[in-house]
Amino acid sequence: TQSEIFKCIRYDNNVVVPDRRCKKIERPALSPAVECNNHPCPARWRADAWSECSVTCGSGIKTRRLECVQDLNSKLTMRVPAGACPQPPDLSTRGTCLGPPCVIPEVRKMNGMSRDTTSQWHVGEWSP
Repeated sequence: TQSEIFKCIRYDNNVVVPDRRCKKIERPALSPAVECNNHPCPARWRADAWSECSVTCGSGIKTRRLECVQDLNSKLTMRVPAGACPQPPDLSTRGTCLGPPCVIPEVRKMNGMSRDTTSQWHVGEWSP
């Protein structure tokens, strides 16, 4: 509900002054309180937290769930059918994410040829 608020103001410049300056003047009659915000709020989309990135390095994808909710008052929000929310949703369910750069195995030069450090020589039997 809303109620009127009375303020004492100076007549010549409309500046608010202390109430004691208006004590010799009769205060206007108080109007009845007015009801306000008595219609339901529209439904809206609410997003969960983003998932972890789909990769541990480089570029990947993150996802999140959306749910349609309606605020019943300042302390109570309830889930409602998706059809009650604006379509399409104004929030995305997928996004890109970027992890640290991917580590490429070290390559060494040996006799002018490259080789992966995970390789090794194997000594077999003697030739005939």
